[in-house]
Amino acid sequence: MKDLSVHDIHLENAFVYAIDTNLKVFAEAINVLSKISDQILLQPLADSLILTAYNSTKSAFAKIVLSSNFFSRFETPSNNEQNLNGEVYCRISTRSALHIFKDIGTKNVHLPSFENCQLELDPSADFAIIHMEQENTQIRKVYVLPMREHTTICDNVFTEKQRLKNKMATQAKVLLNLFGGFDCKEVRLDASANKLTAHRYIVREDLSRVRKTDVTIPIDHFEKFYIHVDTRIVISLRELRSILHFGNICGFTLNLHFDRPGRPMIVAIDENIDLTAEFVLATMDDFDAQQNQLSSTQSTSNQQQESQTPNIQKLGIAKRLNLNPRQKENQMPQHCASFS
Repeated sequence: MKDLSVHDIHLENAFVYAIDTNLKVFAEAINVLSKISDQILLQPLADSLILTAYNSTKSAFAKIVLSSNFFSRFETPSNNEQNLNGEVYCRISTRSALHIFKDIGTKNVHLPSFENCQLELDPSADFAIIHMEQENTQIRKVYVLPMREHTTICDNVFTEKQRLKNKMATQAKVLLNLFGGFDCKEVRLDASANKLTAHRYIVREDLSRVRKTDVTIPIDHFEKFYIHVDTRIVISLRELRSILHFGNICGFTLNLHFDRPGRPMIVAIDENIDLTAEFVLATMDDFDAQQNQLSSTQSTSNQQQESQTPNIQKLGIAKRLNLNPRQKENQMPQHCASFS
């Protein structure tokens, strides 16, 4: 393979996915997954392609399902029963995928964007092939991405949605406006029967020294708003904001499912037949979030002590997700217990 040009490399027994009108949406899907993990798992099925990612602390999971209608052309291998049954996953680098799709949809006249893409994927191969083409110039690029087989996945975290009692639905733009003025790592959400309020989360020791920010949205801004019991949770803003940007750019309605602290928040896109998605985010109460921030401050001032002491944030989140906190961060888990 080292002596071959990329134009001479082919996969004879591959799934083939051609994308044109939905290429920008696909690029945004890669982008939102990159905010969660440095690796993306691809699961080719007979009627869809599933993209999955989760972070090293097991506090954020994402699954995006692209149906055959999402693609302009969808071909499955005729003699690959194991892959058709969805028993094999592929793993690619998020950084490599971002490099390929970063300029999709750009309006820079000096940097023309690609309009067509073809992905060739064979889980039994060591690489995936991506063809990019510009319609006007006929310029083509071919990428060969190293790929590793991966046969296990934390799929049971996506079964919690129906068990969460609080539900709301709205356009992503509404929630982006809610969090627009926040420059913190975590936010506290207070949900009651008639409103949703976001607070800039501050540890108790800093309440008198740090700017406070509260934003409230009445229920008439939501398409659905059902709060079974008044709820206060603390959640990471980084992953949540990237999900909202994804939903806003693609024009999706977001459905939020959540419950008491320690239960996950699930942000779902399930009203589009071509693309569905679920993002699972860990939540905390005030005490856990405060311990996380205090732990972060202490570890910054004493790196040597951090190397000998378990990270409180990772242990706290792992405990709430019923996961093994001692599992190595860079190792794909073989099993993930469901949320409590």
